[in-house]
Amino acid sequence: MVTDSIQRLASMPLALPEREILLRLGYRRARTVLDAETQARLAAAMDRSFRLCCPAGCWRVVDFRKMDAGHLQLGGDVGIESEEIVSRYGNCRQLWLGAVTIGAALPEQVRRDFAAGAGFDAVVGDAVGSETADAAMDFLQSSARQEILRRGGRLTERRFSPGYGDWRLEGQRIFFKLLPMAELGVALTDASIMNPEKSVTALAGIF
Repeated sequence: MVTDSIQRLASMPLALPEREILLRLGYRRARTVLDAETQARLAAAMDRSFRLCCPAGCWRVVDFRKMDAGHLQLGGDVGIESEEIVSRYGNCRQLWLGAVTIGAALPEQVRRDFAAGAGFDAVVGDAVGSETADAAMDFLQSSARQEILRRGGRLTERRFSPGYGDWRLEGQRIFFKLLPMAELGVALTDASIMNPEKSVTALAGIF
């Protein structure tokens, strides 16, 4: 049973997650040496890519029933099949469902760069997209945590996404049933892949 109205964040004042991007690209401060020209090129590529990100997200809280060791029922025909999720969150009061996207502009530019043979810009852009999407989810969860705390609940730090552990990727469909993913500009393929690809869904527990 859905208990909260949907909370939307159409604007997220994110900073460029430079450290995380560099780590994704294999940069290690103690071992990686970049000349001035490469540093400037890298900084320009990151800035260009980050300007194409338009992060937005939404979240809501749902009740659930713990049916058995591997199943949570969220109401109607919406259920979660995962022993890991039941183990982590089965004793929580409620579940938090969140979704974010950075929009289509950057993924489309990355594809154009790859097609044009601009491998450097494409790889950097892909890393910027991935880390910005993660930063957007962190921001969404932090914002939700403050709201839930005001209501007397505590949102867990750890979150869980479809495709991880024993939760099959088909679990994405739960978010498309309970959240306005179309309003975020996110669609789901028959193979349960989100489009634009730099979109993230996750759940967490509320005590």
